[in-house]
Amino acid sequence: MKYRGVRPLVTRLSGPFLPLSCQTVPLYDFRCRSCEAQFEALVAPGTTTPCPNCGGTDVERQFSAIARPLRFGLRGAAARRSNAIRKGRAERRREQRAQRRDASS
Repeated sequence: MKYRGVRPLVTRLSGPFLPLSCQTVPLYDFRCRSCEAQFEALVAPGTTTPCPNCGGTDVERQFSAIARPLRFGLRGAAARRSNAIRKGRAERRREQRAQRRDASS
């Protein structure tokens, strides 16, 4: 790729490293009040977009649920094994505390 004039320092930026002016805008759900059409649009926060059906500007932003977060941690057999070890450790601690209480009484 040839550059004329000023060449950017970094040619590929993505994710949180983008300058604020280059970051993508969020996808919002909208509903047109005049034709009742529902649509999604990429718009900056606090702005609206015209309805793609009728072109009307009387649109309202709809609440949309956020995707649930990724689950980190152990799953399946590894989780069961870890839980069994944790449970055994807790039982041993309870027994040791009970023995110390009995010895001090």
